[in-house]
Amino acid sequence: MSLVLRTYARRLAEVSGNVAAARQRDEVAYGVVQYLQVVCAKNMTKVGWVADRLGNRSLPEEFTADIMVQLCLTEDDPNKLTVSSVGKVIIGEMFRIHPRNTMEALEMLSNTSFWASEGFDVQDQPMCLKRVTGWVTDAKASIDEKGQASALQASSSSSSSKSPRLPWSGATEREAPELGMALAAGATAAGAAGDLASRGRGCCWVVS
Repeated sequence: MSLVLRTYARRLAEVSGNVAAARQRDEVAYGVVQYLQVVCAKNMTKVGWVADRLGNRSLPEEFTADIMVQLCLTEDDPNKLTVSSVGKVIIGEMFRIHPRNTMEALEMLSNTSFWASEGFDVQDQPMCLKRVTGWVTDAKASIDEKGQASALQASSSSSSSKSPRLPWSGATEREAPELGMALAAGATAAGAAGDLASRGRGCCWVVS
């Protein structure tokens, strides 16, 4: 455990040094991605905070797009402290919180002039565009699946809370015993009235 904590602290110190020395936007983006690679292994709450800032337009959209590119370029970094896909986690969280803004940042990656102006190698554009688009697609599918599951669960809970109606009487299963007793009593009373009527021979029975 102590070794893990020392490694974590050392990597954070390295990241803070890189961010402090950064001068260009792509350099700052690279430093932030290094930080996310470290934090993803230990603190998902901070990942959510960063994803929110990247998607809520409090930062330039170009910077958010740079983060997407750097997430793609560092996806296969053997020195990251987690085996999970950092890019998939960050982009998925961004899309969950701010789907429209995330899509707008993604659109910038399809612009070749943007790649050149930010100092990225244009040869990496097709690969990164495909990879980031895949992360967004996976995030959307996951959200849709959870939404369908929640709707199905809500529908199931609603239907189970209602007692089924009996087609012949409109009564519920809880009401059926009382209804059956009432029908039986009514049949007995009707039979008795019929017997009395047949014996009365012409007498008028007034039922009020």
